Amino acid sequence: MGGGGYAGWWGTSFSVPHVTGVASLLKSHYPNLCNDDIAHLIYYGAADVNNDPYPGFDPFLGYGRVDADSAFKLMQAPNVFSHLSASGGSDYSASSPYSTLFWGLPWPADNPYIVKRHEVRESISFPYTYSAIPMAWGTGVSSNGYLNEGPVFGSHHTEVVPGSVTQTGCTLRSYVYEAWDPYDGSFVGWVPCQPSQVTFGYSVLGPFGCTSCGDANSDEEIDISDAVFIIAYVFSGGQGPADCNYANGQGDANGDGGVDIADAYYLIAYIYSGGPAPHCQGL
Repeated sequence: MGGGGYAGWWGTSFSVPHVTGVASLLKSHYPNLCNDDIAHLIYYGAADVNNDPYPGFDPFLGYGRVDADSAFKLMQAPNVFSHLSASGGSDYSASSPYSTLFWGLPWPADNPYIVKRHEVRESISFPYTYSAIPMAWGTGVSSNGYLNEGPVFGSHHTEVVPGSVTQTGCTLRSYVYEAWDPYDGSFVGWVPCQPSQVTFGYSVLGPFGCTSCGDANSDEEIDISDAVFIIAYVFSGGQGPADCNYANGQGDANGDGGVDIADAYYLIAYIYSGGPAPHCQGL
């Protein structure tokens, strides 16, 4: 300010540059993040500076004050980030018929229609068991269902059903529409697809507990299936073991800092010959 003083201001014109700056930093450091990922990292990283007397989201500061450092720390160990997808949802509920506008969709033409909105759900299991309830959210860029909106502009959307997230999975939902011509009543079709054809994109961010460095397939047991899992990973390009805070994660049964055939031999000796138990590097 003129004269070297300070002044207090508020409004979106002042907040947007700060939020945009954090979003740009996240995208530049983690280029694989999509728009929904960046938005949720900002949400979860926000400082709830008016927690007393308004805990959580509120109409005054929303999720809180944007905090770049907290948003970046969410992407660091022990948290592990995953882009995932699922398909084949179930028709959970349907609205009564109502009139709405379709605009900018690949199909059908831009016009008003009589529609029934269907909520489509899918209960999914995460690839691994997390040591605490992870953060999870939908990603529209990997989904083909639409928002629950009117008019319908074709915004692809998946969301996590509130309260459904556990350490092992969650329930996802999206929306599709049955459409009829408002003039002659003829059935137009399912927009964008039938419930069973919905694809759900989602991201999960949370810590892996890693019950043991020998539990390569993360089923919370150490048995011959873990040795087979490692062999498939080493020789056939199979899925890798969980990446924990230590060494190479649960596949590093012998604690030598790598995952190779020696870890499978180590497990077999432990299971069948009374060999030493799996142990983590440095633990």
